[in-house]
Amino acid sequence: MEETTVSSDLFALGSMIYEILTGNRPYEEKSSREVERAFDREEYPDLQALGRFEEIVGNCWSRRYQSADELLRQVKLIVAEETERPMSIKDAIIQRFFK
Repeated sequence: MEETTVSSDLFALGSMIYEILTGNRPYEEKSSREVERAFDREEYPDLQALGRFEEIVGNCWSRRYQSADELLRQVKLIVAEETERPMSIKDAIIQRFFK
């Protein structure tokens, strides 16, 4: 069993964000082994449907974030730009995913 790291957690979070925003799992039609190979080669599903979150999911999958705080800062920037007012991350998540 592989050890869980910040990088692997953020990678998984990118997949969860993708699924929440698209309603589909990345590579639903492929086997686990095929999915692993595609991600290793950085052959990601089309991210354009994610809008402003395209970069965030791509960064999660490319393992560019060094910490969850770094990802959170980017999410807050996007949400603040979209709403033109600062808000808490809780309010941002509620607004983005539940309204």
